[in-house]
Amino acid sequence: MTDIHRVTANSSIGRDGHWQVLLPPLTSIIGQQIRQTVLLGILILSFTVPAHASGNWIQVRGGAWTVSEGDIVRMAKQIESAAAGARGGKGATKAISTYFIQFRGIRPSGGRAVELRGSCEVDGRSPEKLRESFFNILDGGDCYFCAIWDAKARKFKNFHFNGVA
Repeated sequence: MTDIHRVTANSSIGRDGHWQVLLPPLTSIIGQQIRQTVLLGILILSFTVPAHASGNWIQVRGGAWTVSEGDIVRMAKQIESAAAGARGGKGATKAISTYFIQFRGIRPSGGRAVELRGSCEVDGRSPEKLRESFFNILDGGDCYFCAIWDAKARKFKNFHFNGVA
């Protein structure tokens, strides 16, 4: 703890109880260098943020349980291979990472699972609207999919693309 205090000698606890770091004024050379370093760090972190954090993974309200951040990361790592398996190794014509993926926790037979619906387009619906209920399409080919992820086994147990009308 003392190392942190030494490094952030110009820090204090704000009114909200969070640490605040007081940076030198932008007009000083040191202040400009610190701000450039901070901005570079933010830029680097933005490329390492998981797909769900970018806004295309949307938890739908009304789930039987709240899906954890860890489970979302696990699903995001597995979803491309699950999609490829659903298409006999070909996968979708678009990368699943570009889809809007709605999900919510369900309790089938007392267990825990995650119901997912993916859409390559959502017709201008806002993320807030997509949190209200699932976006349902009955056809649409590989632009839309439904899946179930088993939270205990930590793997997809059902993944299928919609058919074409």
